[in-house]
Amino acid sequence: MRVGTVDDAVILEAIDQPEPDGWTAAAYASTLSSPASHAIVADDEGFAVVLIAADEAELLRIVVGEARRRRGTGRALLHACHALFVDHDVARAFLDVRVDNVAARSLYARAGWMEVGWRRRYYSDGADAIVMRWSPGAEAVNERRGISTSS
Repeated sequence: MRVGTVDDAVILEAIDQPEPDGWTAAAYASTLSSPASHAIVADDEGFAVVLIAADEAELLRIVVGEARRRRGTGRALLHACHALFVDHDVARAFLDVRVDNVAARSLYARAGWMEVGWRRRYYSDGADAIVMRWSPGAEAVNERRGISTSS
């Protein structure tokens, strides 16, 4: 895993394009040019793009290439996002996920994300989105900061 930059926009587009509502390289370049945006890249396997403003974050995109799915890349990217959120003192993070993306919803739920809302006809094909929220627990914050909570 590595930190992504604007220079990765073409790579991100290549991984993302098979997805419904995939972003273009120009969209990635524009987003990543903001100081509030962060990208985490897992080589040619996948990536995550987040925005962090004050104590809130939004997970904009998390994409794993189809040939690399079900190998732990998504979980590793999500864990890296959580670590980034803790490092930036994020109190809560949000994401939108397609209602029909059962695998992603399951991944998020296992990682502590909770369904908190619904967006009707959110995607260009008319699919609904579920809004999910994540907040770091005290154990996650302490672990990331190197504070032991065991006796």
